[in-house]
Amino acid sequence: MHVLVDGSNVAQGLPSLRRVWRQDRDRARDLLVSMAREIHDGWSWQVTVVFDGRGSEIACSYPWGVDTFAVIFSPSNLTADAVIERMGLRSADPSRIAVVSADHMILDSLRAAGAQTVSPQVFEEWVESCRRSIREKSDRRDHSSAGAFENRLDIPFHPES
Repeated sequence: MHVLVDGSNVAQGLPSLRRVWRQDRDRARDLLVSMAREIHDGWSWQVTVVFDGRGSEIACSYPWGVDTFAVIFSPSNLTADAVIERMGLRSADPSRIAVVSADHMILDSLRAAGAQTVSPQVFEEWVESCRRSIREKSDRRDHSSAGAFENRLDIPFHPES
């Protein structure tokens, strides 16, 4: 699955990020990208977060050094929506794409092409599900390894007095 996140739209669509967005857009972007990373890491899905940009060219970064997680800023002559739409429509298999946005135009366009569409609220539920899954795995690992460490080597130890 490849998740395409309409960054500004989702950041403004989630109450928890909307307040931050109004005060510090860079911080809100960072928080959204961190949320998206949880889906990437938790479910091993490819994730691309797209924001509106100001430069003359598209800017793409891979903040954690893996090509399955990207942050894109559109060029100033294109919106993030246009970039997402082009990515979705040019996909070899749009049914393997999930578009996260509250923008009905982009959602309708990509749904018609066969992509899945997800609201910001469902995206937030996905993030919470990944967090729970990671906690449960960690708890099981901690529980199964508790008391498991033993020195099984029969080595006499006689410290010098």
